[in-house]
Amino acid sequence: MVIFFFFSYAATWLFADTREDFRDLAMSMETQFQILLGNLPRNFSSNIWLIIYVGICSVTLFFLMLNFLLALVVDAYMSVREEIVRNEAENEFFHDIALTLHGWYKLQREQWPSLRAVAYLLRHRIASRHVSAVHFVLQGVDLGPAKDMVEHYHQMRNLKAGRLTATRHKHQHN
Repeated sequence: MVIFFFFSYAATWLFADTREDFRDLAMSMETQFQILLGNLPRNFSSNIWLIIYVGICSVTLFFLMLNFLLALVVDAYMSVREEIVRNEAENEFFHDIALTLHGWYKLQREQWPSLRAVAYLLRHRIASRHVSAVHFVLQGVDLGPAKDMVEHYHQMRNLKAGRLTATRHKHQHN
């Protein structure tokens, strides 16, 4: 805005006595706005200083507006990008497949709790947002695989798995 005002003031100072479309500051601002929209003043090519003014004003204000627009777009892009990086559920296709195969391998090879047991606990424990290995043990899963699965998912930042010792200690006193 300051630069726009500066160019309007300069146009009034330079051309007020020779051009009607720059006779005062308000008229200069209106003419300058029309220049930004692509409407050049009539007979502007007859005055070399007016040609220089229109060129410098147009280029400067165009690049300032373009810079402002790009700053908004880049800022929005960066905030979305940061959110995607923080969200571990947003992975690339092949990474998702690798995680799925890893989970299937752990389920088959290391006797992790079944998907049905996990779904049951998540459905019934969703209000407390806390599932620990003890909850799986109470569902009939061996302690070792349950503890291994809870510790594996505890490493993920967006999942808050319960600590086995704190939950076991609390469960024993109930």
